[in-house]
Amino acid sequence: MDNPRVFADIPAEEFAVIQSLASILKFRHIFIFIADRSGSAVSIRELLFQHPGGSVTQVPDSGSLSQAVFEALHGPVINGNREVFGSLSGHFKLPFGGSIYTALIYPLEEQTSLLFICDDGEPGVHGESLEMLSTVSRMVSVSVRNRISNSDLLFEETKYKHLFASAPEAIAMVDGENRILDVNPEFERLFQYKGQEVLGKKLDELISPGLMLDEALELTRSNWEGRRVMVESKRMKKDGSWFDVSIMGVPFNNNYGHQRIFGIYRDISKRVKSEDQLKNRAAFIEYISRISSELINTDISNIDAIIEDALERVARFNKAERAYLVGISEDESYIRITHEWDDDIRQSHRSCQSSILIRDIKEYFLRLRSGKTFQLRRDEAGITEGTEELPFFFDLLNIESLINIPLFVGREFMGYIGFDMYSRPYHWDEQSVNIFSLTGQILVNALSRKRTEEKLKKALMSAEASDKLKSAFLAGISHEVRTPMNHIMGFIDVINEGDPSPDERREYLQIMKNSGTHLLRLIDDVIELAMIDSGQVHLRENICELGRFMQSLKAEFENIRTSMGKVAVELKLETPDQYTDLVVQTDEFKVRQILWNLLSNAIKFTSVGTVTFGFNIANDKTRIEFFVKDTGIGIDAEFHNVIFERFHRLDSGISRHYGGVGLGLPISQGLVSLFGERIEIDSAPGQGATFRFRIPLKLNNPETTGSIPVREIRKVYNWKGKTILMVEDDPVNMRFLTVLLTRTEANLLYASDGREAVELIAENEVDLVLMDMQLPVMNGYDATRMIREIRPALPVIAQTANVLAEDKDECMEAGCNDYIPKPIDKNILYYKMNRLLFNKGAESAD
Repeated sequence: MDNPRVFADIPAEEFAVIQSLASILKFRHIFIFIADRSGSAVSIRELLFQHPGGSVTQVPDSGSLSQAVFEALHGPVINGNREVFGSLSGHFKLPFGGSIYTALIYPLEEQTSLLFICDDGEPGVHGESLEMLSTVSRMVSVSVRNRISNSDLLFEETKYKHLFASAPEAIAMVDGENRILDVNPEFERLFQYKGQEVLGKKLDELISPGLMLDEALELTRSNWEGRRVMVESKRMKKDGSWFDVSIMGVPFNNNYGHQRIFGIYRDISKRVKSEDQLKNRAAFIEYISRISSELINTDISNIDAIIEDALERVARFNKAERAYLVGISEDESYIRITHEWDDDIRQSHRSCQSSILIRDIKEYFLRLRSGKTFQLRRDEAGITEGTEELPFFFDLLNIESLINIPLFVGREFMGYIGFDMYSRPYHWDEQSVNIFSLTGQILVNALSRKRTEEKLKKALMSAEASDKLKSAFLAGISHEVRTPMNHIMGFIDVINEGDPSPDERREYLQIMKNSGTHLLRLIDDVIELAMIDSGQVHLRENICELGRFMQSLKAEFENIRTSMGKVAVELKLETPDQYTDLVVQTDEFKVRQILWNLLSNAIKFTSVGTVTFGFNIANDKTRIEFFVKDTGIGIDAEFHNVIFERFHRLDSGISRHYGGVGLGLPISQGLVSLFGERIEIDSAPGQGATFRFRIPLKLNNPETTGSIPVREIRKVYNWKGKTILMVEDDPVNMRFLTVLLTRTEANLLYASDGREAVELIAENEVDLVLMDMQLPVMNGYDATRMIREIRPALPVIAQTANVLAEDKDECMEAGCNDYIPKPIDKNILYYKMNRLLFNKGAESAD
């Protein structure tokens, strides 16, 4: 129960008086009592013990009376604040032996009492001795009070230092000039200063420089006016970084009357950050709700701007450095970025991703279309299933992480929304992924709405323009038909009614032939467009030597250029030297048709200058790129898409000046789409035009195809010793075939119906049959089936005016080895017959 802050040696002179008094009054024991405010014992300690022999000992720590003695003796003094005399029964034992018989208790200040005990009889305490005892007691009381006061001060100081040092808040104590007198360890840790670095410095200037200084000085001024302040603000660390703190300024006066201020700081950065995140999230949710409503109600002309803004906000909120929407072409042949935001660290990549062929990312695309979300780091690209094609794009765009989320409207796959990180690898949490997905769905719904409204507007405009287009087309096609017919009918009359010279006759006949060719091409164009629209046009691959093919086109268009009077236009062919002998498998007829249309337009719309065409091989060696460039009138960018729409012309003036009904480019675009590609155009008014398209590069392998390179086929054929049966009911066509085949020195047989053809084959060693399919008595299909029973390996080539895809299929099903449409191209006829006569393709048709 001892309390070290209370007990100390009594001063020597006071102790001597106590000793004398104890001897006179026959007190053997003197105790000091300490009690708390309630009167309970705090400490009971014996100060003096007088031995029976007369010697006296000051006892610093001789033990204590029991609690029961204390309560019996000390309690009345505390309650009554007066001296108490009394006799006690002998069962109260003393620490050194003996019992208490008589006791005198004298109250002191500060809840303290002196207890004088006689253990062998009553003490001699009378009036004079009592006064003496009172005087001595007051002397002891002063000493005890001073000692207690000093002990209290020491205790409070120790307590203050402990609390100051262990406080969880950063504390700085400043004087009247705002100079730092002391800081605690938490201040050193929080503000990154050592205590010696800041002592004597002005607190506000140290941690609240710049714009925050006025605020800090105002708070300090309030403290000096005696007000306690509590605020939340920002303060600066030693390293110059700012952080959020709660601040409490507490003014006080020390023991010497000097005014001081405690500045108490607590780091609330995490709480403020959390609150800011909650506020931002609430604001973001409100924003998403607002744009969702806007995208439903706004005019479609505003949708793109709203989407661009939304991509930026969503990306910034979720710490992405790039955001984009990717759409799909209607034929699902390629994807392209429709909307994009970039954080300005890099330039937009829309140009380099404007058109990515789906076949180049086929597996990735299929998994996105199935609904799979991809979140990848650079080191995962190519390893994760379905991402084998992606490392190239990570390298191309210098991406560290990406996330792509598929988007659907109903069950229709519309594309995906993507977010990238350039600066570092990053993983978006589930909450961010949900935000991305929600945003993407809102945006794609808006785009779907825009697309639907645009289609409706376009349909309305098309309906309104339909009559004009029909009228313009009919007028144009009427002109295109009647003009060559006028040439033909007119010069027939001239020849019949006059007697032209041989040179004039040749000239008239050439004009008639050219006009007939023009009419035939017009009819072919109309039929071809109808077939493309109905999906009846398919690729039919054959063997093509690119060099020879391009040279033949050049030769053909040199004649066309001359016939069109374009003497001021130079025609150039540019092909890579290393690929002049390249032999590939492709649909040569359709490639020729595409180039024919493009070259015709280039020459038509160029009065002076050059028309250049050719091909290149793509860097990845997977595609051939054809091009046609001219220095003609050029095309404004706003019409780059219009020219591929059927019957559309730039204006009626151009139609009248250059002619045509506007079918060539729509047909060409339709044919190029069969290869999974699109025609691209680069043009501006007065700067000419460049058209490009690509087809897959498939090298010809004679060993696997059973074919020989085209370069080995001669233009002059000698089939002496071969017997060819021509089956044709039209005398003019039969005459035409006879003229062509007589040049080959082959033996020719003739049949005018299918039954006659079968009989001739049974009776003769025929090497090849040219079979018309529309025949009297027995048609060509049934005749071919019967021939297959007689001569299973005999080559049969169908020749027919039926040019639809199903017509060719019907011929092949009947047993024909190949097929040639009317009007017959002699070069194609020779080529196909030569291959079959010498068993270089008898098993399958091209």
